[in-house]
Amino acid sequence: MATEKTEVIKVNALLFNDPECFAKAVKTEDEKIRLEMVAYSGGVIKNHWYWGNIAFDLNGIRLPKGPSPILEEHSLSRKIGVAHKYSMKNNRLEVVEAEFVSTEASQEFQKLSSEGFPFQSSIRGVPLRVERIDEGASTQVNGFTLSGPGTVWREWALKESSVCVFGADSNTSAKAFSEEESHTFFVENIKRAEGEVTMFDLEKVKLENPDVFSNLEKEIRDRAVREVEDRFAVEKADLLRQNTELQESLTKMSNENQKLAKEKEIKETAKTIFEPVFNRSNLPSRFYPKIFKLVDYNQFIRDGNFDSKAFSDAVTKELEDWKEFNTAHSALSLVQGGGTYQREAAGSAFTDEEAEIEADKLFKMVK
Repeated sequence: MATEKTEVIKVNALLFNDPECFAKAVKTEDEKIRLEMVAYSGGVIKNHWYWGNIAFDLNGIRLPKGPSPILEEHSLSRKIGVAHKYSMKNNRLEVVEAEFVSTEASQEFQKLSSEGFPFQSSIRGVPLRVERIDEGASTQVNGFTLSGPGTVWREWALKESSVCVFGADSNTSAKAFSEEESHTFFVENIKRAEGEVTMFDLEKVKLENPDVFSNLEKEIRDRAVREVEDRFAVEKADLLRQNTELQESLTKMSNENQKLAKEKEIKETAKTIFEPVFNRSNLPSRFYPKIFKLVDYNQFIRDGNFDSKAFSDAVTKELEDWKEFNTAHSALSLVQGGGTYQREAAGSAFTDEEAEIEADKLFKMVK
């Protein structure tokens, strides 16, 4: 939770030089001179005498309203130019529109820079909301991770930018920067999570206690290997179980297919035996399905094998009985008058439909 506080701060504690930044005067094609200036690179400014390692969140910057001054060494007596527009593209603070003023300091800067003198740049800002990062903790800012201890200005106001020779973030004793100012801002402490190990900790241990680091590294590696092996063992067991279930399913399907194929084979064999014997019997073809069903070939399967001879004998015997029935039926069909089988006086034989009905009756009696 951020708490509001007021600090009395020396002016030079609010000046920041980023060694990654520069300011230079560049001639354009129309022989004019323009200012190129990167005021802040977006990274960490290390070892500031007051704030320690510090970064400025460019998402929380408050730019000056209207034109803002560009000075030399942050001195109000040495004016260089006026900044009209800043850019935060690629997570860095850059002056993209500026013009020089006609001062001696400005003309000197333009001349020296054009001759190749390397100027750096510096900014002056005021904090509005600050995060203090404890050792071992970390936070994200401008697309990178800042590891503590350190400071992040999450919200801040840019006051001015300066061209410098060596920067202006040291604890200078210059009178112009020794004055103090009172500033009120919010402060939030970012603490290290319990049990968290950061790369900063590991690097520190590696430098200070190489043997401890070596043992720690081996323990971490061994633990990672064990975790991978355990995870692999679980995955392997699951794959083996799935493979076993698949093999069992395939075996079951194969057995069922073999069973169906065997049943089909036996049925075809039974038909092969039954059909020629039936044809020789000279029985009406309509009796074929009845008799084939009556002599059930499934009754002649022993231990998965079909007893062809027993089936053939049963078919022969059954057909002999039906031949006798057919002969008796033929004789009765010639008799006129009373009896079970009666027909019209015209002396016509039983119709096929009538014979079928009578055959069904006998079939049920035999069955």
